[in-house]
Amino acid sequence: MPASNEITPEGGGYFIHSFKSRKSRRERNDSLLPGPRQGSPTLKERQPNLSLPTPAASVSGLPLRLLTHLIEYLGSFGIARKIARDSNLFYLRDKHLLDAPTYYPLVEYEGEEEDEIGEKGLRDVAAPAGGVRVGGRVFRSVGDFVRAYERGVSVIEVAEAVLKAIEASNDDANGLPLLAIIKSQREDVLEQARASQERHAAGKTLSVLDGVPVAVKDELDTLPYETNVGTSIISINPTRDAFCISKLRQAGALIIGKANMHEIGLDVTNCNPTTGTARNPYNVHHFPGGSSGGSAAAVAAGLCPIAVGCDGGGSIRIPAAYCGLFGLKPTTGRISETGAFPLAPTVAVAGPIAATAADLAIGYALMAGPDSEDVNTIRQPVAHLKGFAEVSSLKGLKIGVYTPYFEDADPAIVKACREMLAELVTRGAEIIEVPIPDLELLRVAHSDTIACEMLASTSGFPRSGFSYPTRTGLAVFESQLTSTDYIQAARAKTRGIASLREIFAKVDVIATPSTGITAPYIPPAVVKAAAGFSDYTTSGKAMRFIFIANLLGIPAVTVPVGYGPADPRGDSSAELPIGLQFQAKWWDEATLLRLAHACEDALGAKRRAPKVLYDLLAGTEKGKLAVAGAEAVVA
Repeated sequence: MPASNEITPEGGGYFIHSFKSRKSRRERNDSLLPGPRQGSPTLKERQPNLSLPTPAASVSGLPLRLLTHLIEYLGSFGIARKIARDSNLFYLRDKHLLDAPTYYPLVEYEGEEEDEIGEKGLRDVAAPAGGVRVGGRVFRSVGDFVRAYERGVSVIEVAEAVLKAIEASNDDANGLPLLAIIKSQREDVLEQARASQERHAAGKTLSVLDGVPVAVKDELDTLPYETNVGTSIISINPTRDAFCISKLRQAGALIIGKANMHEIGLDVTNCNPTTGTARNPYNVHHFPGGSSGGSAAAVAAGLCPIAVGCDGGGSIRIPAAYCGLFGLKPTTGRISETGAFPLAPTVAVAGPIAATAADLAIGYALMAGPDSEDVNTIRQPVAHLKGFAEVSSLKGLKIGVYTPYFEDADPAIVKACREMLAELVTRGAEIIEVPIPDLELLRVAHSDTIACEMLASTSGFPRSGFSYPTRTGLAVFESQLTSTDYIQAARAKTRGIASLREIFAKVDVIATPSTGITAPYIPPAVVKAAAGFSDYTTSGKAMRFIFIANLLGIPAVTVPVGYGPADPRGDSSAELPIGLQFQAKWWDEATLLRLAHACEDALGAKRRAPKVLYDLLAGTEKGKLAVAGAEAVVA
């Protein structure tokens, strides 16, 4: 039978979608012992019976305020304990886990070293010009900017166009501002542009990215902006860029500002009563996803070809999927966390969101690499893009699918993802059924881990300074979770890594939908309410496929594969993007990027344009630059 979910009310997006096994306690305990033994299920046998869904309601306004205060004042009694139990947060407590705990899921590279991509390699990746044409319009790529500058287009003109587009996108005259970019300093952007223009004029560009607009999630230190992590209470004035942002700046990137995010990343809608709710460029009545929703919305709207996000619980992949983009969650330890606010350090990593597979590869290659101040990055292999151009033939590539899990999404999503896999088979790929054991164990381990780490990272800030949904989640974490839960989660992590080693001995990647639903509708009353908004059902559906990569440190990519029905609470005639996710073994981002490129090639002309799309290079072929291509947003 198809996998199902148990979605239960609780105080955040990170512990919702429950897979309950009907095995006896002894059978479950046996399955968690390290390695096969007499009476223990094998990898093939250790698979859950997934339970049917239970209903859960959204909460906003006065009911949300009352719920928050009750949980904060009653502490470990009543509602908070029920929320934790219903969310299965205590699931690990009675598990007989004998594995040694793993805190950072750093796995030694076992392959041969490849050559670095180098500047010539990056220019080859960016070589195709003309962007990606969608419905008569265009997603501008890094290659487009390279060619425009080679024709004599001024970086300063492009910077002016970016600033004009940001201002236009945030114009609230119609009551529906995009709010993708929430901080942008005009003089800083122009100063960067002037320096880049001088390098272009002198023929001394820093890289293929020199002068190309890039946005950064407000979780990463980026001069000259404060780091607020989507809050009104966290205010960090950095003295330098985060390491991965410094690498982009050293490559000449034109940093256009800070992108909106869900407050402290504690849900996946990007509904934020403090910074404002970012909107989806495909349909501004829908959420862009989160927590890197501003980064995804900025790319989808054409404000930049690449944006930087962070992913601790799908926060790159979910918004990229909702906004019809490519998003890469790299291997843990691949991109430095120096200068990132430590929300959930053992499960989170920064990574790129892009409109094209080539731009995703370029962003990744420039951000990756060792950092002497982040010990977790030092022993990584070279970040390469071997095979990126090989998309017509995928012979020998083995794609693992666990059918009950794969089909645990809306029918239109499953159909679109299956159709793309069928196309990859015509190119030589092989589909292999591969059970994934202990899904509920891993889901709860991820939930408990990210909850404990977020609680620790915000402990020095007055709770009253956060929005009501965030306060509710933190209050549940604080009153219900213990060090036992965190250590048991670390033991489950060890078990999961062992299981993945077995799986990746059989297949190159694991395929699932990126999300269980398309982008949710934004209830108009929610945006006006100062309290915030939580919809536990939709958050659970959004997050059901993301936790393995975060908990166990493997890389994952989401790719656009089609379009499906929108949330029926909104425009029932609309169709919104659908994403397909691939997960690979540790350090094998190159295979994921090759697959992303192949899927892009397969989707081809079926890709659609967002309703809001700015063309920063409009008219440059005729020597005139102007912002163009954004349709009017109608309330």
